[in-house]
Amino acid sequence: MIRFDAQGVDLFEDFSNYIEFAPQVALEMMSKSGNEVREKQRAALTSTYTNTMTYVTNGIKHLAKSLSPLPFGHREQDNTTASPSSMASFINSYLMEESMTLIVNGKHGTFYPVMREKGEVVGVGSPIGAVGKKTHAILQRMNDDSIIDGYPTKDRLSKKNIGTHYASLGNSNAQGKVNEYLLVLYSQTLELVMQSHRKQI
Repeated sequence: MIRFDAQGVDLFEDFSNYIEFAPQVALEMMSKSGNEVREKQRAALTSTYTNTMTYVTNGIKHLAKSLSPLPFGHREQDNTTASPSSMASFINSYLMEESMTLIVNGKHGTFYPVMREKGEVVGVGSPIGAVGKKTHAILQRMNDDSIIDGYPTKDRLSKKNIGTHYASLGNSNAQGKVNEYLLVLYSQTLELVMQSHRKQI
């Protein structure tokens, strides 16, 4: 199963044959596709600008006009740019290998992404920090304005509809590259199946 946002938008077709004959190749292409969707969702989120931002005065949060337009999702802490500077940094691609499930823009614990090339494990990437219920809920509201479990309602300063549908836009923008990975997956899986068949003969 491949899920690219809270609504579970599937961009892949049935993976059962790939998983059966070439699981490492399938994992590699799922990971690369997830990374592509992640980057396109991040770009879609930050492509929207806002003229208001949250300020903190005497410990009290309030909305006010910003000095200049800021990318939607810009983060401030104690009235200075926070780290990371954008909510887009919390949109990640998380591959659960045992269940062959890929989640983009969801909740997850800290993990080390496994790197693969040509169906072979070549290393482990830098750790990716956890995304908890609250952060995920904020990203969800920024996507479609829904208030889900975990959203900090006491900090809900804006009553306006702020959903930009960045997730679906990012998914759409990533589809071409995902299709390319599917073609690579198909050809590499077919080659592995043919090699196995020749050995049996």
